[in-house]
Amino acid sequence: LAAASGGLFEVALPAPATEAGPPSPIASRSEAKHAWIGPDSYFAMELDAILASQLDHQRSLHEERLGKLSELHAEAVAHVRAEREEAAAREEKLRAEVADTEKRRRALERQVLAARRAKAEAERQLVFVKELNKSFLANRREIQTAGVVSTASGLATSTGPVTDRARLSSEDGAGVVDE
Repeated sequence: LAAASGGLFEVALPAPATEAGPPSPIASRSEAKHAWIGPDSYFAMELDAILASQLDHQRSLHEERLGKLSELHAEAVAHVRAEREEAAAREEKLRAEVADTEKRRRALERQVLAARRAKAEAERQLVFVKELNKSFLANRREIQTAGVVSTASGLATSTGPVTDRARLSSEDGAGVVDE
């Protein structure tokens, strides 16, 4: 029995040679290896067995490590794929939010445009009302001056009731307002 990497195994050795002379010519190489077995050959065979055992042990260790690393790699790949899928889902959600926000922005832009148009129309109407108010004030002053002149001369004219009506509306405060 020989010891290799902490374990015991049996080494099969060929029978010792009976002739002490040089080896006879042998046709094949494998036959040449087993044809002459001397004391060094037994030692070489034992070392071959030990080395084979150690290589087998190292191979099994490396295969075990390789298996563990393969599992770790598979887990890492699965994790990266899961993260990629999550990122794609977040991206899709954000794209939907962006599209929704764009729709709201366009709707708000339309509302702003409509509000600006309404404001412009209101400003145009304000200018018109101011001009109309100035015109009414000028007419009232003109009517009042004509009414004062006619009452000062003592003549009753057709402008009297209009003047009275303008005076009454200005006393009520319901008439045209001065700026």
